Amino acid sequence: MTSRFERAVYPVLLGAIPFGVIVVFWWLAPRMFEYPAYMLPTTAEVLKRLGELIQSGELLGSVLSSLGRLLGAFVIGNLIAIPLGILLAMNARRSFSKRWRESRGRRWQSCGSASAT
Repeated sequence: MTSRFERAVYPVLLGAIPFGVIVVFWWLAPRMFEYPAYMLPTTAEVLKRLGELIQSGELLGSVLSSLGRLLGAFVIGNLIAIPLGILLAMNARRSFSKRWRESRGRRWQSCGSASAT
């Protein structure tokens, strides 16, 4: 029987495997292939730069700026999508009710003509 700890840790470790594989390939890439450093910097260079950005406070500003742009795009998208969706739903409802009335009329006509013969 598995313990509560194993049940909690196993999914986390399973989810971390793809990220670990990516980091390993990233670490191996400069050793296996020759390419310019600007295309894919080494893990050491990235970690060094990350430390600099955290110490200077620039990382927080950049993250907040990106989140602001993301929120703005979300709001603009919803301001366009929600009214458009409502209009489409209203049009579909009108179109559906019109087709429904027409089909009901045809059913009654066909029933009436069948009983008249």
